[in-house]
Amino acid sequence: MYHIAFSFILLLGTLSSLTSLAQHENDSDFVIVTETLAKFQGRTDRFGMYVSAKLAMIPTIHNKKNIGTIFMQFFIGKDGFVESDSLRNLTQEEALKSMHYTGPIITNRSLIKKIQRIILQSPQWQPGMQDGKPVRQKFIIPLTIN
Repeated sequence: MYHIAFSFILLLGTLSSLTSLAQHENDSDFVIVTETLAKFQGRTDRFGMYVSAKLAMIPTIHNKKNIGTIFMQFFIGKDGFVESDSLRNLTQEEALKSMHYTGPIITNRSLIKKIQRIILQSPQWQPGMQDGKPVRQKFIIPLTIN
């Protein structure tokens, strides 16, 4: 039997530290840790349930080639939508460097494209807030299939 595990990671952020860490990527500002985190359907953990439910409907997801983890990186824009040009999966080297992950990485391009489509088609989020204003926020989500 296969199991889909989903955990939600805020890149470089800790929930105990609510300071704004502005950085630059492609000349665009984004915030990693905000006063109020971006939320999907009112709660951060609901995004995992959404993705897992959509993945469960893919008949080819449960095979031996798809055992491992996929790390997806994306931005939630100030408007609350996933920014399509920001969505990508991390390579093995990036996962090791940024997440200290040494396990197997799923490289099945077809499955990665399906996961990207699921993430891009997700409903609008409540954007992260900093100083009472919506901000662009960066996320990395690990999706483990075993």
